[in-house]
Amino acid sequence: QRAVMGPMQKNTCALDLARPRRTVRRRLEGFAMFLAVCALAAPAAQASPHVAVGDDTNELRVPTVSFAALADKSGGFDASVLRDAMTTDGIVAVTGIPNFASLRRAVMLDSARCGAEAPASRTTTFEDGTARRTFAGITRGVDDSRAIEFGDVNAETSCSDPQFKARLADFRGAVSSAAGAFASRMSELFPTAEGQPLLWDFPHKTAFRNLDEVVRAAEHLEHFHAYHRPEGAAAAEPDATTIDLHADQGLFIGFTPGLVVQTSGDASVAAEVTGAA
Repeated sequence: QRAVMGPMQKNTCALDLARPRRTVRRRLEGFAMFLAVCALAAPAAQASPHVAVGDDTNELRVPTVSFAALADKSGGFDASVLRDAMTTDGIVAVTGIPNFASLRRAVMLDSARCGAEAPASRTTTFEDGTARRTFAGITRGVDDSRAIEFGDVNAETSCSDPQFKARLADFRGAVSSAAGAFASRMSELFPTAEGQPLLWDFPHKTAFRNLDEVVRAAEHLEHFHAYHRPEGAAAAEPDATTIDLHADQGLFIGFTPGLVVQTSGDASVAAEVTGAA
């Protein structure tokens, strides 16, 4: 059985990138994390980074910025790439996150096994017959990741493996550090008018001056999804969809490239399917 693993962090208007007839041009083989926001207001004459392919397909060239550049405090950051990305399609790929590539692969393989065993996992079936299995976590700010509750799991299961838990914590930390660096740069590039707060809490007692302060005070949802086609599932209607274009709540969303894995019947064994699109 094949499953597509893909964790994402929903940071406190995020637009899902399941856009019809549109592909992401830059394939980064799991070495980059994508951050997307609702595109900010842009000058009408500004060019969008799209390339026409055929009569009805557009490819999106995703701009990239390195994690080192986002986190650099020396004042040498070239803001043009990030500013242009945020005022057109609202998506940027962050490259060079320390240990991200190796952690991503290991955590996704482990998650394919753990998700199938964890009582707390939730399964959703879509109209085309695709099933999505999910377990979730919460991080407060950028460095307070709460332990994920997998339910009453046996000590012999993969969810109880200390190495899995350690890798999962490191991976969540890497994603949060990239989201935090992104929020900090966004606050520098897009200050509020006349220094007014970006957001007030309810009942209007605490002011947050910029996106960085919002992110560091908020709870961020982290979803680990595995999509698969259950054995014996009925054939889908020709026009049936898995997930259509939709909007999620929040200010921005950070997500990692998925991994196609081959699992045994009970998902106790999982291996990466190399060369999968």
